[in-house]
Amino acid sequence: MLLRIILAAILVLPAQAVLASTVSGRPVVVDGDSLELRGERIRLNGIDAVEGPQECLDARGRPWACGRAAAAALQAFLDEALPTVCEEIDRDQYDRMIAVCWRADGVEVNAWLVAKGWALDYTRHSGGAYAKLEAAAAAEGLGIWAGSFAAPSQWRQGHRR
Repeated sequence: MLLRIILAAILVLPAQAVLASTVSGRPVVVDGDSLELRGERIRLNGIDAVEGPQECLDARGRPWACGRAAAAALQAFLDEALPTVCEEIDRDQYDRMIAVCWRADGVEVNAWLVAKGWALDYTRHSGGAYAKLEAAAAAEGLGIWAGSFAAPSQWRQGHRR
């Protein structure tokens, strides 16, 4: 009898753990790689998007609000196919959920941001999973690749709050 209880617990616990680490609903975009979903702050895993107040230069060298544009593009993209589902990978030092997210139509949000030129492959965390998408976006001049920009990690170093 005790063996049956232990086996039942082993079979049930992983399913509960998966449910506990997934959140879904209509997200609110915080910036190009951060969301809030059902009260949970989420940082998209493996990518690094331009920061909200960050400016880039267009092809003519004129500044434009690329951080706000990235956030607006992400919100519009998510709103097209609700709900958004995010699966927790880890937690960061701010207790934000680090996650991979998908729209209701199955499109991975993290990959879409890189493919459309709104975020970079964050190799340290992705293992290069989005490198080919980044290279294609750069070659096509999409999003921030339409001109020049500081890598988000470099921009943050110069703009610590």
